[in-house]
Amino acid sequence: MGGGARRAHHAQEEAKRQAAQEAARIQQMMEESDKRMKMLAESMKPKELEQVQAPTAVRSTVDDTRVGVRTSRSRRKSSQNISSGIASLRIPLNLGGGGDSGLNIG
Repeated sequence: MGGGARRAHHAQEEAKRQAAQEAARIQQMMEESDKRMKMLAESMKPKELEQVQAPTAVRSTVDDTRVGVRTSRSRRKSSQNISSGIASLRIPLNLGGGGDSGLNIG
């Protein structure tokens, strides 16, 4: 091996050592970053909460024998109630029979 070949070989070996050192440094940085990320993820996890139980059902005080809605006793009474309800919504037409009031349309 000549002088030039020896120098080239030494330069190549030095480059390999530097590359190995750089790779080890990067590997160490990655491992430290992974540890920090795991610690951060653990700190962000919700803390264990107490188990909350649903409230117990309370028996109603309403009598079970009277179930449903009470309706009118007769059909005639029922229809009278309906027609009086509709009539109460109507506005009587004012034709302007007296005073200065006019038609209430419009």
